[in-house]
Amino acid sequence: MFEDINLAFDIGACDGGYATGLLERGVNKVVCVEPNPTSFSRIQSRFGDDDRIIALNNAASSTDGETLTFYVSEKHPPISTATKAWVESSRFANNKDENGVPYEWGREVEAQTVNIDGLILRYGVPQFIKVDTEGFEDSVVKGLSTYHENMTLTFEIAEELVSVTYSALDHLNSIGYSNVGIVEGDDISTLPAKYHTYNEFKDKMDKIFPSPSGEFFGMIFVKG
Repeated sequence: MFEDINLAFDIGACDGGYATGLLERGVNKVVCVEPNPTSFSRIQSRFGDDDRIIALNNAASSTDGETLTFYVSEKHPPISTATKAWVESSRFANNKDENGVPYEWGREVEAQTVNIDGLILRYGVPQFIKVDTEGFEDSVVKGLSTYHENMTLTFEIAEELVSVTYSALDHLNSIGYSNVGIVEGDDISTLPAKYHTYNEFKDKMDKIFPSPSGEFFGMIFVKG
């Protein structure tokens, strides 16, 4: 799959780990979007002057050119988010990691927004978009207003905010992305074994949730 991709967008790029995986699998160019200043600096340090990477210190949203509040977790950067619901309702809220360190969002930064439509105007149509924005995925995908052939999107699903997933899927289906797959976890090497129609997938979701643990986590894949 990845070796045929000329351009990818990595939205919620964190420290660039996923982008590294894309490049290792043959993707020619990756646009990384990351609003956390600390994580963005790590992207810059990781890739240096590698011209296969375009790094943007922005927050992706449904709108372009606005300002939003981004909640930064200094000790656990991957769970930083643009939505208060994640801070208050995710599995990390009022919880600790395996070393007993509390999950906290103790810093707020103002981030300028970009949307997918705007990124496409600037950089071209990607064949692959990954969105990992900790409960803000529906807002991000709503920044795509037009169907593009041969584009696949993948975005995070967390059971405690599964309504975000339904909202994102509803929008994508409305513009023509009607084939949906799911994998557990977020390993870049794991791809869906099967895609379902939008309605078939909604029925499948009803059987998955609630899961036995109540904390299912994975990636949704959507294509036309």
